[in-house]
Amino acid sequence: MDLRIKIGVGVVLVFCLFGNSSVASVSAVTELDTDGDGLTDRLEETVYFTDRLVSDTDGDGYADGLEIVNGYSPR
Repeated sequence: MDLRIKIGVGVVLVFCLFGNSSVASVSAVTELDTDGDGLTDRLEETVYFTDRLVSDTDGDGYADGLEIVNGYSPR
């Protein structure tokens, strides 16, 4: 069994509109993706309820992020 922990980094884009201005500000916020599955730890804990330490929560051979992108359940 491989007990090493993979540490990755995800990038979340934040879009902000200021008042009635048509100018949008885009900033990149770096968030941790501990298991390297393409989902940030925050998304895994608050949106998808998957294991942030395991890249394939349901053990079917597909990473959680890949399952989400393709419309499948990662749990």
